[in-house]
Amino acid sequence: MLYLDRDINKLKDHKKDKRMKTILLFILTISALFADMAHSTTEIQLDGWYAKDTGSFQNNGSVINLNERGFDSKIAPYISVDFNGKGKYKNFKLDYTHIKQDSKKVLTADMQQNGVNFDRDEITKSTLDLDIVDAIYYIDAGKVKQTEIKVGVGLRYVDGSYQTQICSKRAKTNFDMVTPIGYVELNMTPTWLPAVWTNELILSPTNDEHIDVRTALKKEIHKNINAEIGYRANEYDRKDGYKAYIISKGFYFGMSYKF
Repeated sequence: MLYLDRDINKLKDHKKDKRMKTILLFILTISALFADMAHSTTEIQLDGWYAKDTGSFQNNGSVINLNERGFDSKIAPYISVDFNGKGKYKNFKLDYTHIKQDSKKVLTADMQQNGVNFDRDEITKSTLDLDIVDAIYYIDAGKVKQTEIKVGVGLRYVDGSYQTQICSKRAKTNFDMVTPIGYVELNMTPTWLPAVWTNELILSPTNDEHIDVRTALKKEIHKNINAEIGYRANEYDRKDGYKAYIISKGFYFGMSYKF
């Protein structure tokens, strides 16, 4: 039975890897399509987000406190492709973030996940895996004094899983969802600051909360090449079924190229 469960989980892992490749292929395909259209600039950004994950998770079993699972801060890669069109109404943005955490720690109490029991004092391996994709259409709302304002709407797709494992005994829960989002970006250039202070907010209007906030300083270091250092906090609170409450936050460093 354990071998059958292991084979099923391997198949699910394989399907998740295929989904990740499909997501990246989708981003590259859309990028190529927009690159052939009339536009002013395209900006590609790569970030290394030093994120720490906290919160809780529950599905058909115990409430799992992520704070007790021993997750450390790890680099979460982020890629963004921003198509800034001719005119304020022809703008489109694609973002992708991959978060993966794993740790081994002794259970302080008995735990159940998806009908599988894990006993107190056993060393368990916990793995949290999240893929976040945002597709955003936005307009350039102009400038107010020294602040450039952009507002938009879009969709956020979250493909996630949480796994608990002791030797060959394993319980894994896969969860995914699509939700509408609103988008606001403020780029401020005060005279006293030798860089652009950029701020982004992604917020879902649904019962399931998605709050993604970024604040950073962005500086051109070479022609069309910018460096960015800032702080990002993402809150994911799914209330139906899975009860996944996951907070990821930490500093990040990024580089972007505009052409």
